[in-house]
Amino acid sequence: MKEKIKNKKEKSEMIKAELDELLNLNEKRKSALNKMSKSILNEKGESFGKEQKSPLNKQT
Repeated sequence: MKEKIKNKKEKSEMIKAELDELLNLNEKRKSALNKMSKSILNEKGESFGKEQKSPLNKQT
């Protein structure tokens, strides 16, 4: 009986460690995606913003 409990605790700890690792990898992935999207938005925003400013200035 004690052996079963010990095995379940060990399995539980292994699963928790795997989940922690996956959560950490997921956070790193999210961070990388956010950086990439901000970079892309900044690149497109600069040119897009310049294109948008000229028609608005002409209308006013």
